[in-house]
Amino acid sequence: MIATRKSSVEAERLAALEAERAGNLRQLLLGSSRALNRLVVLALQKRGHKRFRSTHLSLTSNIDLHGTRLNILAARANMTKQAMWELANELEKCGYVKRRIDENDRRNRIIAFTDAGWKLKMDNIEVFREIEAELQSEVGKASYDALRGTLRAIAALGEE
Repeated sequence: MIATRKSSVEAERLAALEAERAGNLRQLLLGSSRALNRLVVLALQKRGHKRFRSTHLSLTSNIDLHGTRLNILAARANMTKQAMWELANELEKCGYVKRRIDENDRRNRIIAFTDAGWKLKMDNIEVFREIEAELQSEVGKASYDALRGTLRAIAALGEE
């Protein structure tokens, strides 16, 4: 009897913790990010980028327009260099990125967009504009602008 009450109390406690976790800001942001990424990838695939996957966003969202060292890409994406190298290999096979020697340090490679990568980048920008317009229409301009301002303020707190 005591064990049953204890397990019931424990189950209630875990359910309350799970409900709290599901509604915390971090989980809401992660869920929103996953939803946006899914929308972006589906739209890019409809535009002909059939082999593009959501994991590829970790590289394409962090690359500078002139190209970026792999170790910097990995740090920006909070990934290991090995995992980023794998993404670069996949995107290179798809024809979206290329590697070139870093003229400032010939031991390093710069990951840069190819012509197909630039097309992907421009399609990504257009797709995101469309998604943002749709979201703004759904929640209203004032709410959408307030959300963007709040997210900017939160992001600024984490900048070094």
